[in-house]
Amino acid sequence: MKGYKYLFIKTFIPFVLGFLIIGITSFLSLNQMYVEYQHIRTQEIIHNIKSIYNNKLNDNNRIYKELLINVQNNPDISKVFLQKDRDKLYSVTKDLYKRLNDNFGITHFYFHGLDKKVFLRVHNPKKHSDLLNRFTLNNSMKTKKDSFGVEFGISHNLTSRFVSPYYIDNKLVGYLELGEDIDYLTPYLSNILNAEVLIAIKKELLNFKDEKIKKSLNKKINTYVETNNFYIVNSTIQYINKDLINLIDGYLNLESTQEKARSKYQIGVIKLFDIEKNEVGKIIALTNLEENQISLEKCQLFLSGFLFVIGIIIISIYYFFLDKTTKQLEKSTKSIIKLSKIDQLTNLYNRRHFNKQLPIELQKSIRNENYVSFIMIDIDSFKLYNDNYGHLKGDLVLEKVSKVLLNSLKRSSDIAFRMGGEEFSIFITEEGNKISAPIIAQKIIDKIYNLNIKHKYSQNSKNITVSMGVCTKKATQDLKIETLYKEADIALYEAKNSGKNKVVIYDKKTTHK
Repeated sequence: MKGYKYLFIKTFIPFVLGFLIIGITSFLSLNQMYVEYQHIRTQEIIHNIKSIYNNKLNDNNRIYKELLINVQNNPDISKVFLQKDRDKLYSVTKDLYKRLNDNFGITHFYFHGLDKKVFLRVHNPKKHSDLLNRFTLNNSMKTKKDSFGVEFGISHNLTSRFVSPYYIDNKLVGYLELGEDIDYLTPYLSNILNAEVLIAIKKELLNFKDEKIKKSLNKKINTYVETNNFYIVNSTIQYINKDLINLIDGYLNLESTQEKARSKYQIGVIKLFDIEKNEVGKIIALTNLEENQISLEKCQLFLSGFLFVIGIIIISIYYFFLDKTTKQLEKSTKSIIKLSKIDQLTNLYNRRHFNKQLPIELQKSIRNENYVSFIMIDIDSFKLYNDNYGHLKGDLVLEKVSKVLLNSLKRSSDIAFRMGGEEFSIFITEEGNKISAPIIAQKIIDKIYNLNIKHKYSQNSKNITVSMGVCTKKATQDLKIETLYKEADIALYEAKNSGKNKVVIYDKKTTHK
């Protein structure tokens, strides 16, 4: 009995006193901490919106330039353009536009004449021969260089545009243009920021005089609540309340809106400017605090109850269950973590772990000033295999291919992922200046072919084969995962279209898509 009391005093009383001091201090300072957190979080969201928005536009411009170089180097397109045959030009470019839309989100594809008239809108072939007077086009015509920026179009869609002079046999014959509607950024920003996002455009900038334009605009803006000064053109926010409307219109400042709605959401706002530095709209992001954190009042109540209950529970756990519970928890946690990041069929890391881990690995390589390689892998004619041999055998193929990938990677820093379906990827941290990715990729190609998995329905081989695209970059602060992914995907596309069962290394001068 005496020993029990001694243990009780030595454990319970210090614990209660410690938690009581912590609880009172936390209770009194919680409100101030919450206000400071709100401010820091708001600035963080605003910074993230600006960074992601600008990075997306910069990535678009780099990608559009490479794509337009491929268009200019296409002899079939050049021949038809010189013939001034609009129908034929549309026929040879419509599939290209679909791929650009599917793979890169491109919504505008123009062929302009030297007279500034639209020869062909591949995205809207029925409308042509109209005269355009836009800054990006005028600037490219004036400088004979690429011109890019955010600008309204004839349908009053705010669009990220890239215009490039079109040369055939060193002769200027017109101008090419690619673009993407800015409001299509909404789901992209929402996913990256893990927030609800809306894009609003100033009313004065939208023209409702043209009936066709009016019909198109009405279809877009009637989906959302209208404010006094802005039209909301795209939004993932389901309920837009009065405070948010006033914030959009500028009747409330950000701090006032945060204070009035602090238990509901965290807000970030940036202004949108076009290429001529005119303010045209706003991007607003909302992080739902009801889903992501406990409100201040509940937290205060919870803290008081928790400190009391936990003191009693810890004594019991200490005597009877602590060791057992800890081991069970550790075992369960490891199982859950494994399930959350491993693809159950192939035992490779899944797409979710790819999104989480790759930024970490890339930062390590940046700090160590390494080169990195990214490999995209696709099983050739896999749909035909599934359709003719059945999905069970298809799953066996996926397992065997995955095993080859795992066995081909010897270093812990080299990671293989199943991206989905028959598509895989590998991230390799290169040692010094020695680039190993092409060698590893070719060995994988050979090993998979030597599995001798028969595929009589394949048009390129009697066995199951894979195609690979490889992208290798110096790991710098400017390097983005999206760039590695897209360039490796372009190389994979080249491998697929040049015979399959091969490795293509990305080179922006020679690799086309």
